[in-house]
Amino acid sequence: MIKINKKYLILFVFFFIPLSSQAQNLEIYFLDVHSGNACLIISPGPAREAMVVDLYTTGAATRMNNLLNSKGVTKLKYTIASHSDSDHTAGFVYLVGSAKKDVTNANFHNGHFADYPQSYRDAVLDTTAGTQAMRNNQ
Repeated sequence: MIKINKKYLILFVFFFIPLSSQAQNLEIYFLDVHSGNACLIISPGPAREAMVVDLYTTGAATRMNNLLNSKGVTKLKYTIASHSDSDHTAGFVYLVGSAKKDVTNANFHNGHFADYPQSYRDAVLDTTAGTQAMRNNQ
């Protein structure tokens, strides 16, 4: 079960869902990654901005990348790692590294950035939003 912190919910409501009169649906996908779920959320409207929450392994990241590609998503607006265990972060390393999915606004994570695996920290820093995420979460 994925628990979302209230600040993430506020972020989602105020920043992620565009105020639009277009009749398109919010898309939410859950991928079973054997030890839980990874989640992809795509906003309605023409921008179709995407956010990924928790991503387990390279295998899960490959499946997520296939889903992103099938939905026409080339960039992520946000990523969220609910905590620093590798079963929530390892897939992000593949997604932003090998799969070349940039994160444009922010990489959010619970706790101190220094507590996360080095491979995750390096991957986050390689994204457009990465340095801001580190500066705000030291």
